[in-house]
Amino acid sequence: MNDCVHITTAIILKGDKFLVEKRRSDDEVGPGIVCFPGGHLDSNETLEECIIREMREELGIIIKNPKFIHSDIWTTSNGEKAKLHYFIVNKFEGKIKSTEASEVYWESDINKLSTEIDKEAPRKLKL
Repeated sequence: MNDCVHITTAIILKGDKFLVEKRRSDDEVGPGIVCFPGGHLDSNETLEECIIREMREELGIIIKNPKFIHSDIWTTSNGEKAKLHYFIVNKFEGKIKSTEASEVYWESDINKLSTEIDKEAPRKLKL
């Protein structure tokens, strides 16, 4: 798909909660939204390599055995088309820290997520 960017997104689980990030108010795309952590696919990597790299860069953690769930198309707040690739993560190593978002925290209510596309992924998993 050459007409859109590819983004990997992690649903990191801990008990009955999942990790979310609140984007900075000065972010170019989706300022201030609450969403799952993730990032853009580099041209030389697989989706799995991307999600592992992004979680290391953005959260300082090493995720173990990310499991692909599904992909969906989304149009960002700046009009960019993106194909989001969702992964479920049950295991990780390291202490979570926010390096890009204004904050990261554990949430249990999918309705606190800002976008319908992010709300849909946990529904498919019946979270």
